[in-house]
Amino acid sequence: MTTNHIAAKIDSYLIPLIGELLAAATLKVQCEKIGTTVDKLTPMDLPQLAHRIEQALVVFLGLDRAKKIAYQIIQMPL
Repeated sequence: MTTNHIAAKIDSYLIPLIGELLAAATLKVQCEKIGTTVDKLTPMDLPQLAHRIEQALVVFLGLDRAKKIAYQIIQMPL
């Protein structure tokens, strides 16, 4: 688990849907793809990260559920 509160909140959205291991891997890989790390994640990264996570989750959750997760990430209270 991360100490970054933004990443922890995203984990809380992902873990019930795809499990802890896949949630951690998804977040790590998508952070790297946008040029950051899980521990350095900032609110400014959220729109781009949400889009990337949505694309990654379509395979596992389908388009509608993946879009809902992306929306939750973008609208996340900080």
